[in-house]
Amino acid sequence: MNDFKLEPEDFYLDDDGNMVFTAIYLKKRKFCCKSGCRHCPYDFGEKIDPELPTELMQKSFSEDKYDADTLLKEYADFHNEDESN
Repeated sequence: MNDFKLEPEDFYLDDDGNMVFTAIYLKKRKFCCKSGCRHCPYDFGEKIDPELPTELMQKSFSEDKYDADTLLKEYADFHNEDESN
């Protein structure tokens, strides 16, 4: 069981009510999650395009191509079913 507890210096709530981890907490965690955290002590945030969804940042090209092909096929199947009804 994980007995880890967040301390007050580990996070704050921003103006939109989002929980934001501080660099203190992120250093305690001892690894970069590669999510582009606002206070990343590992400088990952400087290496990403903020417009790119996090889900796409950690995928290889082949995974993206597979996902795109799968989604296109599902859309085509759905669209074809719609036309036949």
